[in-house]
Amino acid sequence: MLARFRGLSVALDVGPWATYTTLLICVDLATCAYFLWLAAVVENQLIVMSTGLLSGFIGIFTLLVPPEIVRWTPWGYYALITPAARSASTGSQTAVTYIDVPAGWIAGFLILTALIFTVVTHRLNRIER
Repeated sequence: MLARFRGLSVALDVGPWATYTTLLICVDLATCAYFLWLAAVVENQLIVMSTGLLSGFIGIFTLLVPPEIVRWTPWGYYALITPAARSASTGSQTAVTYIDVPAGWIAGFLILTALIFTVVTHRLNRIER
């Protein structure tokens, strides 16, 4: 409503943003699984906090890295699920375009994360401390 009041007449395409929200929740859960495992294995929680801080910086940095490299880091999937890209145009204007997310890579990452988390959790359940 505010956008129409300011003079914008482009309709919002809800599909890419609904997909982005769903994928964001899935990637957040996958990252949470890795950190939950790390917190269960490592005695010193300062290591877990430091790893989380470093991975946040890596996740932000992957927005600037080509997608071929981003696919090989767990934190790079935040950049892969983004449905919009900016392209340079003439002058100071930039054009924003919708792009297709690589669903195969994202599904593979989520399935691999679920399998790894299941196996490691099963092993942690059998350890006595």
